[in-house]
Amino acid sequence: MIDWGAVKLVTVDGDGTLWDFESTMRNALVRSAEQFAVRIASSAGAASSITALELRRLRDEVAARPEYANSSMEEIRRASFAEAARRIGLDDADFVDTVYRDYMEYRFRHLAHFPDARPFLTRVREAGILVALVTNGNTTAAKAGLADDIDESFVAHAVGLKKPDPRLYHHVLTRMGVAADCALHIGDDPTEDVDAARRAGLAAAWLDRTGGVWPAELAPAACRFTSLDECLR
Repeated sequence: MIDWGAVKLVTVDGDGTLWDFESTMRNALVRSAEQFAVRIASSAGAASSITALELRRLRDEVAARPEYANSSMEEIRRASFAEAARRIGLDDADFVDTVYRDYMEYRFRHLAHFPDARPFLTRVREAGILVALVTNGNTTAAKAGLADDIDESFVAHAVGLKKPDPRLYHHVLTRMGVAADCALHIGDDPTEDVDAARRAGLAAAWLDRTGGVWPAELAPAACRFTSLDECLR
C-alpha cells in the first residue's frame, strides 16, 4: 500500500495511465489510412496501398532511426507519413501535411480519459499533494484537457531527457522542489515508469490496467494496482 502521508508529489504517466492513447491512436491511423486510399485512387502514379497497421509500423521504424533520436513525437509522426507516401510513389508534400495535421487534430480532440483519471487527480490535489505529468509522448496536460488537474507537464523531448533515463525524474524533482523520498510515480510501463522512477529514488507504483506480465529481469514492483481508484485505498 502507499503511505500517502509521506507523499508531497505524485508524478504520473499519461498514455495508458491517464488516457486511452492506444484506442485514440488506432482510430486516428484508420482515418489517415482512408485518406491515403482516397489519394491513391485519384493518382495514376501511386501503387499499392497503406493500412493503419503499416502506418503504425512506419512510425516505429522512423523513431528507431539514429537521425530521429532527438526528434519530437510530432516530427517523427510527420516523417512516418512522408515515408508512407514515398513507398507508394506519392510525391506530394501538401498531402502529407494535410494528413499529418488531421491526424494530430483528431488525436487530441478524441483523446479519452480513463474514468478514474480526473477523480484521482482531484483527490490527490485536494490532499495538498502536487501533481506532475511525466511523458515520453507529446500530450501535455493542457492538450489532454487536464490543465486544471495537473500542476506541471514534463514532456521528454522538451526536457531533453527520455524515460527510462532516471535523470528525467531528477529534473522533475528539482523543478517541483520535492525530495525523491517524498515523491511517488505511477505509470503503466514496468521499465520506463516503475524501474526508472525507483532508480531515481522515488517510490513507484505499477498501474496494470490490462493484466500485463511483469518482466522477469526486473525486481518486482512494490505496489501493483489495476486502477487509480485502487491506488487511493
